[in-house]
Amino acid sequence: MTSPYTYWSRIISGWRTVGDTGSQIVETAQASREVIAARTDDMREAVTSPLTADYAELTRMVPEKVAAFSMAHTAAVDAWFAIQEEHIAQVQRVGAMMLRGRPPTLNELNILSSQSGEYALRVFEQGARGGRNALAPLKKTAGANARRLAKRRGPTAYTTEPVQTSTVTALLQGECIMAKKPTAVAQPQFKVEYREIQPYGTLRKLPIALEDNARKQSVEILNQVLADTMTLRDLYKKHHWQMSGATFYQLHLLLDKHYEEQADLVDMIAERIMALGGISIAMAPDVAEATKIPRPPKGREDVPTQLSRLLEAHEIILRACHEGAEAADEAGDDGTNDLLVSNLIRTNEPQVWFVAEHLAATELVRPDK
Repeated sequence: MTSPYTYWSRIISGWRTVGDTGSQIVETAQASREVIAARTDDMREAVTSPLTADYAELTRMVPEKVAAFSMAHTAAVDAWFAIQEEHIAQVQRVGAMMLRGRPPTLNELNILSSQSGEYALRVFEQGARGGRNALAPLKKTAGANARRLAKRRGPTAYTTEPVQTSTVTALLQGECIMAKKPTAVAQPQFKVEYREIQPYGTLRKLPIALEDNARKQSVEILNQVLADTMTLRDLYKKHHWQMSGATFYQLHLLLDKHYEEQADLVDMIAERIMALGGISIAMAPDVAEATKIPRPPKGREDVPTQLSRLLEAHEIILRACHEGAEAADEAGDDGTNDLLVSNLIRTNEPQVWFVAEHLAATELVRPDK
């Protein structure tokens, strides 16, 4: 498209042709205004058409990106319209100079054009604020590019070429050149679409020399043991906090020690599940749904009840470990068998011993005879 500087050159040519009559000057300026107004409509059409065509494609993208695109689209169209209106105002200012009896020099026209370019950049920067939250790099890049072009090409550096569909899509997908600037690379992209990459209950293929049915069986056994172990771990912490009575200090410390040991077991079980290609249970609601250990009340229970609950939970886990170790051995899953025997059984059995001894009917104070 023709730049405003070319319009002004045509105006000067017209002025020099028709002479210095004021009415002829006004007539020429008005004709130029109509030409530029027509070019403004062309500009709006040129900017809007590719963006509108691209909108259909973008509606298939994430809704947040579509909303951001709409804001940036509106800001861009408004900015270009304002730029063209400024060109018309420049023509009017030149016409006013002519009416005062002196045509503008080429240097004055360059100054006017430079002012118009700065105004265009300012308007675009203001308009782009509408899409700042979602498309922050757009404004920075537009400003930087305009300044670079202004240095390279002079006062009429801005372009009136329509926005290309590929450019808009690249901007929204983060594939444009300015995204590689250090500041853009350092910006965390924390607003992402949540995706699940492996559903619970599925297996990945891993070269660990185990058949799929053996791995599937071990994952199911271990996830049940994991859910129960996580429940026992939290049960230990609950009773650690809510302990009472004459043996408070000793049990308070003992239960916390057992809690730490159960926490280590949780990590071992979960990592074994993942190493088998499965998905380990993790979140509290899923654990509460899967565990076989009875749920305690929210309130505080007496010491015998607390310790009895712990022993019941241990027994549930130990039974599952014995059965699971035997099944893993038959399937040839030595790693799972070793985990269940060497870690879980050998940790839970001593804990049962330490807790159970506190329920022996030993008198703390000998009654008077």
